[in-house]
Amino acid sequence: MKQRQCTPEPSEILRNEGYLTRPLNLIFSVQDPNSLESLAALIEGYNVLAARLRSATTESTDGDSDWPLFVPLRQNTEAFVDAVIRDLGRALVDPLSSPSVPEEEMPKFILPSPEKSPTRKKDGMTGEQVKYARDLCTTCHSAIRALSVILTLPRFYKIFEGRPTTFLIYPHINDHEHI
Repeated sequence: MKQRQCTPEPSEILRNEGYLTRPLNLIFSVQDPNSLESLAALIEGYNVLAARLRSATTESTDGDSDWPLFVPLRQNTEAFVDAVIRDLGRALVDPLSSPSVPEEEMPKFILPSPEKSPTRKKDGMTGEQVKYARDLCTTCHSAIRALSVILTLPRFYKIFEGRPTTFLIYPHINDHEHI
């Protein structure tokens, strides 16, 4: 089995201002927040952001959040907080309301069954709804993982000091209609 090559990292991660730009752009540039493609981009964005922040912690630093690495996050703290609120709210979205394919256009597959099968058919989720539910869940989990990295070390959470981060204390559980 062929091993995947490691993605090269900059030699001085903390001094690289553009290292967090791509994952943040993936998180911010969502056009249709409910499409499967957008959810995949969000998942990738949060996972890459968490991995890059984790790799920045391996370097011995003085715990300062003023390094150039954090410039994109400092400049976009409000947008990041809004994105996290939006994506944590995906845990409350009903996957049966999948916007991707109307039910009447879904292909119907009939599997062979024994002669004496029950007369009542069980209503379940379509394949598209299952994919949508999985992507909603994974998006929410990816945002939580990125938050767990940010909230564990002072050099990360100091970036958000004095910013509107009340979602960490009072989540907008009832305010998910805008998703």
